[in-house]
Amino acid sequence: FGKFHDKKITFAPGLNVVCGGNESGKSTLHTFLVSMLFGMEKARGRGAKRDNYTQYEPWNSASFYCGEMEFEVGGKPFHLERNFYHKEKQSHLINLEDGEQLNEEYGDLQMLLGGLTRELYENTCCISQTGVVPGKELASFIQDNMVNAASSGDGNLQVNQALAQLTRKKNQTAKDLK
Repeated sequence: FGKFHDKKITFAPGLNVVCGGNESGKSTLHTFLVSMLFGMEKARGRGAKRDNYTQYEPWNSASFYCGEMEFEVGGKPFHLERNFYHKEKQSHLINLEDGEQLNEEYGDLQMLLGGLTRELYENTCCISQTGVVPGKELASFIQDNMVNAASSGDGNLQVNQALAQLTRKKNQTAKDLK
């Protein structure tokens, strides 16, 4: 996947911060995690020249465009393998505890992720460098998205922005009444 070949990365429980110099693979790792959990489609037409699929496709052997990951849900270990190659696209999901084969096409991975969407994952669980907002705004941004995840399951609602807009409208209404 991208610049990675036979690369093993292990995360600790809790918050993990990935840092490194330019071209060290931070964005590749981010895109890999998102693509493993939510898939990746090859764009068509002009968009295909700059899409994630093309950007991270191995140069030498496109048919070996794949990855695997292990993760835990509810204390149970799972193994996910994906072949991203557009002509042989497939995935395999296995419960390592009992060997049960799960099927991503029937929503088993989505169920394991608790209905987490790609957008919500990228806004709360795996924030890319380009998605980071500096200073206090980052804390507010993360808080908004965590509230959204807990209450609505939708990463689009921005609580602090909604409150600010309501305050502005309240103040405007008070001026209009005077």
